[in-house]
Amino acid sequence: MAVGTLTPDPQRLFQSYVLTNIQHWRDFVTLSTPSPADLDRCRQRIVTAIQFAIDLAEAWFPTAEVISAFSAYMERSGHWHVWHGVLRRAIETA
Repeated sequence: MAVGTLTPDPQRLFQSYVLTNIQHWRDFVTLSTPSPADLDRCRQRIVTAIQFAIDLAEAWFPTAEVISAFSAYMERSGHWHVWHGVLRRAIETA
């Protein structure tokens, strides 16, 4: 006999995944010293994490930290078109 089932709110669950993911990438780019090769390998995942987290209020501070720490790499490596879109959205959101 089932006592009850826990049905998580899908939106809250997704938001918690987004927050956990951006915190992971914040730690990766700020607490460790990733090599340019590591950043190249993870670039698209980091940009995607930022794009998902940028509109989530509780994720704003870790997202801003990732943007700040990741900017130099993105600019030096020539990914201006992609990075311009990220920065534009960050300015609109802030």
